Amino acid sequence: VGANPFAFIDPRNAASLGLGNPVRGPSATLVAAQGHDPHSGLPATGTDRMLQAQEAVGGVVLSAYEYAGHRELGPIGDDFQRRAVGLNVYRGRLAVETLLQTGWDTSPNGDGVGIASSGGFAQVRYQLPHATFALVRYDGVNDTGGNFSRSLVVGATHLLTRGLRLGLEDVIQHGGRTTHTLNATLGFGISNTRQGSGAY
Repeated sequence: VGANPFAFIDPRNAASLGLGNPVRGPSATLVAAQGHDPHSGLPATGTDRMLQAQEAVGGVVLSAYEYAGHRELGPIGDDFQRRAVGLNVYRGRLAVETLLQTGWDTSPNGDGVGIASSGGFAQVRYQLPHATFALVRYDGVNDTGGNFSRSLVVGATHLLTRGLRLGLEDVIQHGGRTTHTLNATLGFGISNTRQGSGAY
């Protein structure tokens, strides 16, 4: 949002405390993370805080979280928060995952002008034969600063060996004109789940 570079996918130093079983029944996680965004050029600022809670019953997971932090982006710092609810359904080889998020930044451009934001995604994954997964994902973001975008991702991932996967995807973005971005990734990871939607 604005000049605030915060993104959930960025790695950061953090400590967490989990309560309950995340795959069955209620659970919660508290996170304290360094207020720093890698490659942003901004100094570390305080501690970000996150609370996540969920209920998992029979392959259905309902979750919610709140994330709050502070960034020094100019003469006036930005206090920001992100709140979201998600609903995921897992059935055999099929996984359907959805998320809706809202946010508020008090000064994302360092000028004291606040910006409200919203966004979310809906994603469907399916395991095909021969350790291959198909994926379709629709993303949308919007804020009162004038930013608006929608994108559709169509792709597939193939497990080459245990812990090694190859992914191919087409990111279709809709704006003034439609653009296609082709991506190829080679990923490394560790998992003890080899079948079904959780093997992805």
